[in-house]
Amino acid sequence: MTTTSTAATQLAHLEAQLNVIAGRPLALTIRGARAFTFSFDEYDPAAGARVARFFASMANTTVEADAECGTFVYVDVPDTLHA
Repeated sequence: MTTTSTAATQLAHLEAQLNVIAGRPLALTIRGARAFTFSFDEYDPAAGARVARFFASMANTTVEADAECGTFVYVDVPDTLHA
């Protein structure tokens, strides 16, 4: 069983790894049990693509980059991964 403190530690570790992969700090938004958004304020589709590649084998990813809003990587993990 994963405790809250263990989950928080694992989440912080993942976020640190993704900061390195993206080459910049990013924010994590949990949209649901298997849905997440990673984002940064700047327009950087290349960094978004690097984060999307990290999840490519385990989730559906979409990158949206907009000069006014920033860059968003939507990650949706399919139910079959947890079956």
